[in-house]
Amino acid sequence: MFSVRSATQRLIEPLETRRLMAFEEWGEAERLIRFPDALDTFALTPLTGAGQTVAIIDSGIDYTHSSLGGGLGPTFKVIGGHDFVDHDDDPLDTFGHGTEVAGIIAADEYISDGLKHRGIAPGAKLLALRVDGSGQSSVPDDRIAEALQWCLDHRVEFGITIVNISYGTGHFDESTVSSIYGNKILELNDAGVSIIAAAGNGGVDDGPGIDTPAADPRVISVGSVDASDRISNFSERGRILSLLAPGEFVATTLRGGGFGNVDGTSFAAPFVAGTVALLRTRDDTLRPADVQSILAASGATNFDGDSEAAPATRMTFQRLDILAALQLTEARQPATPGDQLLFGRGGNNNSIAIDHYGVTHLIYYDSIAETLRYSTRSTAGIWSRLATIDTDRPKQGTYASVAVDKSGRPSVAYFDATHGDLRYANFNGIRWSTQLLEAKNSTGLYASLVFDRNQRPVISYYRKTTGDLKVARQLDNDQWQLTSVDTAGDVGRDCSISIDERGRIGVAYADSTRGYLKYALYNPRAKAWSPSIVDDKPRGVAFMSAGFDNANNPIVSYYDTEPADLKIARFTGRRWRIDRVASRGGTGLYSTPFVRDDDSVDLFYYDKRANGVRLARGDVGAWQVSGVQNGGGRFMTVAADTFAGIYRYTYYDTAARTVKIDEREI
Repeated sequence: MFSVRSATQRLIEPLETRRLMAFEEWGEAERLIRFPDALDTFALTPLTGAGQTVAIIDSGIDYTHSSLGGGLGPTFKVIGGHDFVDHDDDPLDTFGHGTEVAGIIAADEYISDGLKHRGIAPGAKLLALRVDGSGQSSVPDDRIAEALQWCLDHRVEFGITIVNISYGTGHFDESTVSSIYGNKILELNDAGVSIIAAAGNGGVDDGPGIDTPAADPRVISVGSVDASDRISNFSERGRILSLLAPGEFVATTLRGGGFGNVDGTSFAAPFVAGTVALLRTRDDTLRPADVQSILAASGATNFDGDSEAAPATRMTFQRLDILAALQLTEARQPATPGDQLLFGRGGNNNSIAIDHYGVTHLIYYDSIAETLRYSTRSTAGIWSRLATIDTDRPKQGTYASVAVDKSGRPSVAYFDATHGDLRYANFNGIRWSTQLLEAKNSTGLYASLVFDRNQRPVISYYRKTTGDLKVARQLDNDQWQLTSVDTAGDVGRDCSISIDERGRIGVAYADSTRGYLKYALYNPRAKAWSPSIVDDKPRGVAFMSAGFDNANNPIVSYYDTEPADLKIARFTGRRWRIDRVASRGGTGLYSTPFVRDDDSVDLFYYDKRANGVRLARGDVGAWQVSGVQNGGGRFMTVAADTFAGIYRYTYYDTAARTVKIDEREI
């Protein structure tokens, strides 16, 4: 059963009939999410959401309201709908909730309480799907399922691209798919329809969590903040919450005419629904997962517990920022024909990362232009326009590593081959910002980047001038702390950093003096690194890749240079278990391990003798090797897209002198 997601209706006032004036100030909610700034920035191409249709599953819409079109039918703003309560085609609102939601999405401009307001996407068309007649009782799940099925049946007819559901039930801190309507959400998602749902108004007295359908992984779940960006006490939230948006004292349209102010996550969700309409108008190739990626990566950071009333979750969330979302959409516009010709050219050194929603971030060193390039690949497989990360000087990024934080924002650690320095770059949604971290000649080789539990970057790298393994870590004050991890001999020439679910950081690296594989684990209590020997049998190691298993024990794959074999090391809690995975000679370069749910390993690597990519699946003592592809695989990097259930890998095609990308099911 569903309940309405509105907390209170706080103020009703009559429509002010005076004409809108340019000097009148925008409402606080609009200013918080930088909506007026977005309108100014994109003034040459007005933001209206035209061409998008939003289905509102709610209490109907008062389509007679002048700011909502004044009628029902194909020539009006509300082009149609259905009444699932009275079982007819007249979805007129008799309660008010749906009208209030509709106004936030698509109302024409109006003045209320002396401030200017408008729906986020007034050019969008609306469909009213009435599932609640009074707001006094819960809405059956079957009725929500009927409304979703109606959207599926009429999607093409009305051009439905967005569904808003400001209703919900339950309290879940893990992704939850309804047995009654979850399959319909999946079908709509696969058909390209974005679904937005209110997180719920039960607060967090009973712990973190949100309602369903908001808890469905294919739904954009929305919690509430006030005009000062404080998370609303009534707002449900937890680790699966997608986004925050204004939900207190929000101006909107009222049933029967006029305007008023309302509270609740019900009214945070339509801010996002309207924004999605704007984004999809700017780029019609966006899929629902691409939209989720953009909203998360462009959102303003909001920590729950700095100014919120208790209880607080002490979690960090993203709050809707319309200007930033539109700017990021522009940055991810499909590549031009010219970019397509240049894409991947000379990219022998490359690195990829995949965000939570399946968007791929690729960097590569263009050895022809001697510059570090960046592009994203949408979930539809469309590459964005090429960007140059550092334009200060040539030969930036001959060694480079890319990672994305929890919100999907990319950062890069890279080597400046012109001056021999370690540099760091992060993307702000418009451009790359670069920093010099260490400048002591030949420092920053083999850079490897991760984000810690506080979403701060941590970089392992090799300082060639002294032969040391070092780590650079960004602190809470944005300053960088540089630490020598191991100085015993020539160490760190090749290194790989990883972080476990508890936040422990480990680095696998080469001891070039003795040929050993070593590993250093950071002890946060002692604030010190503990280097140890993993494998003392080789005469040399390279191409290592570090990770953690399901028990948070370290795992490392690596290349034993003599006799040129692929090996893997797994820590049991007491000792390292070493196993030879493949031993044909010249095999095991550019390896990457992935631990499966049953703790077995999928290990990708390049077989030099066969010039192909191979996958070894199994565990110590029991491996099954299969071919992934032939005809290339050098400079391979691999990342897992857990949302889509695939591995995505890049490699350098030596004949074409370009980076290529392919994928394989997990």
